[in-house]
Amino acid sequence: AQPPQSARSDHSSAVDTARRGRLTHAQYLETRPMPETVTKTLKQIDFFMREHGLKTMDFFTRRDFNTSYTSDGGDNTLSAEELYVIAKKCGMDVTAKEVRRVVNYLDGNGNQELDHEELNTALRRARREDAPRDRMTKIAELMITDPATANKAMMLSTKNVGRFADRLK
Repeated sequence: AQPPQSARSDHSSAVDTARRGRLTHAQYLETRPMPETVTKTLKQIDFFMREHGLKTMDFFTRRDFNTSYTSDGGDNTLSAEELYVIAKKCGMDVTAKEVRRVVNYLDGNGNQELDHEELNTALRRARREDAPRDRMTKIAELMITDPATANKAMMLSTKNVGRFADRLK
């Protein structure tokens, strides 16, 4: 049973809204800043993956990471406990409670576990947040959060390019 609405966090309420079809969970997460603990954890996992030549799928298909994985197509999800094991293998100094928060934040379908798509999407976003931002990236992000302002920015940019091009003729 779920706690009363007043006791639930804004995140939980928004996730419920996303589940009802107004936004996908990934779209919802894109519109909100990622909590620092989530970002920190994901960046450290990403660093570990790059350092050891791993892909996200390895966390789901290798028994040294996913203790409940079965080769017959069984469990292809990571529980908070399994993500905690991964975090420890990455050399991270995190608590089980922090890892549980990460799983709860990223879990799009409410099963208290992460599937490949949920983790992969989050890792890509954490990488993207580290990348330098150019003008078009800023406008693209603005399209999600404030389409009207983004449209104005694109029009201004188009006008400036047009003026510049006219001078070249």
